[in-house]
Amino acid sequence: MGKGAFVSVTNNRREAVKLFVKGQHCMYDDGAEGSRVSYFNNLTVAAGQTLPNAKGQYVEAKASSTGGDTCGTEASGFDVEVNVETTELGTFAISERWNQYHGETTNDDDLKVNVGRGGDQDTIQLTIT
Repeated sequence: MGKGAFVSVTNNRREAVKLFVKGQHCMYDDGAEGSRVSYFNNLTVAAGQTLPNAKGQYVEAKASSTGGDTCGTEASGFDVEVNVETTELGTFAISERWNQYHGETTNDDDLKVNVGRGGDQDTIQLTIT
């Protein structure tokens, strides 16, 4: 098992946004601990809404190599593409390496990512403005 984090998305725009998960690598999905990156795939976030709630959806990096993968030596992560109707607004890139999560965006004007360091779990807040 790897480092976990609770991820939430807040939409501060006046219109709904649609999220799509891209490039998921070495992250558990539907794991025993409840990690579910796919929660954010094809997700609509209404104006003024935070999903799934203030605590967030648990995600966990896969920090060991099994079945021929190399997750024990590679960074884990996933991207969340944000769309307003059919126009891409930008992408959040979330990665984990050596038990630390990092976040960046392709659109610093409209997409903000805040990673809070925790003991066992980090928090990742994705905000769309």
